[in-house]
Amino acid sequence: QINANLKNWLEASLNWLVELTEGIAESNLAIAKVNDRVNELKCDVARIAHFSVSVKHELERVSDYLNERCDDMQHQIDKIQSNQNAKFHLDFVFDKLNTNGAWRSLSVTQRLYAGLEELRWGDFGSDVYHYSAHAEKLLPALEQKSMLYLTDFLRFDEKSDVDRRIELPQFFIGSDNRNGDVTEALNYMGDWADKQSAPYVRCILDSGRECSAEVTLLPSAKRMTHHLVSEVFKE
Repeated sequence: QINANLKNWLEASLNWLVELTEGIAESNLAIAKVNDRVNELKCDVARIAHFSVSVKHELERVSDYLNERCDDMQHQIDKIQSNQNAKFHLDFVFDKLNTNGAWRSLSVTQRLYAGLEELRWGDFGSDVYHYSAHAEKLLPALEQKSMLYLTDFLRFDEKSDVDRRIELPQFFIGSDNRNGDVTEALNYMGDWADKQSAPYVRCILDSGRECSAEVTLLPSAKRMTHHLVSEVFKE
């Protein structure tokens, strides 16, 4: 009699769980709680020697489904957290760029390049390389911030002067090679760049000396930032 009552209770619980998971259990919290309940039911089933095989199989099916949903939930949480970290990192680096700090002895484009490298090797780069959908939004946002950073330094109007062409040496104003440690650190970061694979990065590292023919002598802030971001964040 006890086993019969327990069996009826388990079957009723199972029917409720099937209906809930396939019908109305849409929230993450509900799915997690249902998954916990299914695991409890599986333990109860194991205690009943002659429990229906079909019910056991149904419980296994529901359990597998819920485990998949929980895994998917965790993936979505990780994805959201990664994107939030990337956005925070982007703002953090540009706040640091605007305060100069240890990079104040570098030219404006060298500072920007140093900031791009920090982003590439941090949370921003991790998100860009792991989630292509995020990269489609983050990289244009990075180009926009970089362009505004340059136009602000050059005292351009950020709307009307982004396409304004200026002589290349103006992008190297502010460089002070007397700080050997900073210059050495910058060259170490960019030891991967050569004139063929990253002509704009190489030109910036060399402070405009012996630039590749691919680097225009009259670039705009928009063109400069586009090439820099593209070269640093190559796939």
